[in-house]
Order: sequence, then C-alpha cells, then structure tokens
Amino acid sequence: MNKPKSLIYRYAFTAIFLLGIVAQQAFARQTEYTKYVDPFVGNADNGHTFPGACRPFGMIQTSPVTGGIGWRYCSEYVYSDSIIWGFTQDHLNGTGCMDLGDILVMPSTGKRTRSWDEYRSHFYKTQEFATPGYYSVYLTDTKVKAELTASAHVAFHRYTYDSTDSTSVLIDLQHGPAWNDKQYHSQVNRCETHWEDAYTLVGHVQNTVWVKQDYFFIIKFNRPVASHITLNKAADTEKGDRIVATFDGIEQGEQLLMKIVMSTTSVDGAKKNLYTEIPYWDFAAVKQSANNEWNKYLKRIDIEGTDDQKKNFYTSFYHALIQPNQIADVDGMYRNAADNIVKAENGLFYSTFSCWDTYRAAHPFYTIVMPDRVDAMVSSLVEQAEVQGFLPIWGLWGKENYCMVGNHAVSIVAEAYHKGFRGFDAERAFKAIKNTQTISHKLKSNW
Repeated sequence: MNKPKSLIYRYAFTAIFLLGIVAQQAFARQTEYTKYVDPFVGNADNGHTFPGACRPFGMIQTSPVTGGIGWRYCSEYVYSDSIIWGFTQDHLNGTGCMDLGDILVMPSTGKRTRSWDEYRSHFYKTQEFATPGYYSVYLTDTKVKAELTASAHVAFHRYTYDSTDSTSVLIDLQHGPAWNDKQYHSQVNRCETHWEDAYTLVGHVQNTVWVKQDYFFIIKFNRPVASHITLNKAADTEKGDRIVATFDGIEQGEQLLMKIVMSTTSVDGAKKNLYTEIPYWDFAAVKQSANNEWNKYLKRIDIEGTDDQKKNFYTSFYHALIQPNQIADVDGMYRNAADNIVKAENGLFYSTFSCWDTYRAAHPFYTIVMPDRVDAMVSSLVEQAEVQGFLPIWGLWGKENYCMVGNHAVSIVAEAYHKGFRGFDAERAFKAIKNTQTISHKLKSNW
C-alpha cells in the first residue's frame, strides 16, 4: 500500500472512531437514566431505604412515613405497610440506627379535633409512584393526592383535595423515629413556633435521638390559613407542638401547595435557602429540575445490559448519591459540633458520614465518579475534627454519634490525598489524622 492510501485509511478509521465516540456521547445525553431507578428497592422490612424525593447529596429527603417506632423504621417506611402517618422532611438512608424524620405533615379532611394518631390514611400500592426527585400517593381515607418534590434545602408538596370537608394540614413537631414508645413521646427537648403571617409558620426544634439536633424551619403555603388549632399533648413528656391548619375556599380537585425549608442555623438561614432555591410556586418546574439533576449525575456512568441489569445498577448508583448530606445554608453557614454557627470552608459542609460503612467502597467510588465532591467532603471531616478533637467516627447533622469502633475517616482523608486531591488544606488534614491516632479521647460508645 502506498503512503497516500495509508494516510487515507488511517484518517478514515480515525473519523469513524471519533464519530462513534460522538454518537455514544449523544446517546448518553439523550438517555433518561432516571427511568432505570426504582426508589422502592430496599424498602422491604429492614432494607431501611425510603421512596421519597431528594436531590443528590441534598439536606432534604421528603418521604412518606408508615411507622416511627422500632428498628424496622430507621427510614420510617416499610413497603408492605398499608397506612401512611404523614410525610417527614429528612431521612437516613440504609442505616441500622434511627434519627431525623423531622416535621411530619399530613393533608387531612373532616373533623379537625381528634387524637394525634387519627390523621393517618390507608393507601393502595397501585396508587403510589416514585422516581428520583418525585413521589406521589393517593390517600384513600382523606381523599387527597399527595405529591412531593424537593430542592437541596426545600421540600415542596402539592395536595389535590377530592373532598372539601374541612381541608386541613396536620403539622406534627413531636414526631421522630424512635427505638420505643417512651422515646417517641420524649425525644423533643424544645419547640418554639410562630405564625409570621397567614401563609407562614416558622420555628425551632431541638431533639435528641442519636445526636442532639437543632433545626429551624419555615412552612409556607400558597393559600392563607383560615384558622389553626394546637392539639393536646399525648403524654406529659411531650414538648413538640401538633398544629392543624385549615383552609377555606378549596374546591373539589383544587390544589394546596406547601414549602418546608430547613436550616441548622436560624429562621433567617432557612429564608435564604427558600428564596435562593424555590422563590416561586411552580411545582412542575421543581420536579423537572430534580429529574434533570439526577439525570446529570447518573449519566456519568453509561452501561450496557438488560433493563433489569440497568435497574439494579442505576438504583444502586442512586442510593450511593443520597448521602453524605450538604447541610450548610446557601451562604455557607452551619451549626458545628460545638453548637457554634460558623462558615464552612468553600461554603459547603457535609455530614451523615457513616464512615465504617462507606470508607471501603462508597468513598473510593466518589473519588472516581464524583471527584468534584471529594475535596469538600474531606474539608468537612477535617473541620469537624478540629472542633471535637478527632475525625468523625459517625458524623450526623454536624455532630458525633460515636457509633462503631475505630476511626475509618482516617482512610477516607488519606486516600483522597494519595489520589491527588489538593482542594483541601493538607497540613490541617494531616494534623487531624495525627490527633485522631495519637491523642487519647474519652469517647462514649453506642456499642
């Protein structure tokens, strides 16, 4: 073969190869990877996952509650159940202990003054649907279709009422998953609420299950609250309010919209989160945005295989991206392990570090597929270490729950540095590792 022909064939082969890459990339852009994710996987019995709506690594996970007492309900949902208690706004994913499950809300019709546990509703599995960033269910007893979506700090609910008999929403600030009935009715330490106007309830709750947790919240409706009542406490040990807000003028088939915003710092912090992320009332737009964001992350890996194989893979991929959770406000402020309000390095602070579970596979996976997240995760571990004296063993909501033996965050930090990540202060990271490994700390153990 002469040289000109050789060059022609070489260029042709290169062109075909490049066209193949372009075609593959175009396919990846067009593929709806979220269709392969089934959020109901892992919801059976002790799988301890939830089907509700969240964003990748977001603070909010708004999801249905089918139970809140006992080990089966670490994520508050068991697939075989047939009654929904309501919807809470943050959840643990796949853990063997319980916490979070804050701010239970439940759309209601009929009599307002009743026992705290009489607002629940049956539902049919055929009328329940979930996909990344969206969940819906029809509540048969209250005749309400409930739909949930979310941004990073804001849960967005839409309720369509088929009955106009006293259209209301229960807001239960005592609720939280607990190991037993006694703890369920005593885990709230403080609860303060205030109606800013006819549309807006704000407040602060402190509770203790796994860690001492402070959260500030805003609940904002798109319709004015006509009236509201506070239910009697169910036990002398309760400090959390249960409020029933009622609305006038909702006709059959009309909708009520509600935003629930959380912050570790203050109501003002929650307001910044709200007006930065969802300043409008377009539920469909937020739902689409959530789907788009999940698709953007899931498409980082494109696999070939059967639909069942893709479902297994992308559902597992999805679950791996629910945590750690970025809990700093949009301005970077967060409550640290010493209960001080501080600004996170680079404006991001991650928590929900189940390090003994995740150091082997999840964090190595992040270094490959989520390299843009690794530096901030390491910085977050180091920031918490500088406050409490050692790298987090099991970090939750910016605090330490001391669960499991050893300290596996050492491996997470060291691996990131070994792989070339330099977006964190290496000297501070080394000092955190050294202090963790060489200084004796009096640790309380949960085991």
